[in-house]
Amino acid sequence: MQCDFCSAGTAEYVYVIPMGFLPSIGDAVQADDGRWNACYECSALVDARDPEAVARHTVSVMERDALNPMILTPEGSAQLVEILMTQYAAIFSANPSKENI
Repeated sequence: MQCDFCSAGTAEYVYVIPMGFLPSIGDAVQADDGRWNACYECSALVDARDPEAVARHTVSVMERDALNPMILTPEGSAQLVEILMTQYAAIFSANPSKENI
């Protein structure tokens, strides 16, 4: 099982929030089952409740592994960090519980 944050690490933990809690991104409504798997590295950032750090880490993995076309320009990477920060801040505001996988 992969990390739902960076998509690179093997998930070791799951964070649980109410289903459907995430905000829309533009016109796109996000499907959310309320379970967010996290690798060890992302888990430490999630536990610190630092949405910017999680977003920057995720984008750096995407840049390294070419996982998203937005990362092809500095502007796209910056925009993706902003989008992810909003999403992760919403997750953190739901006060997720943490469980071992």
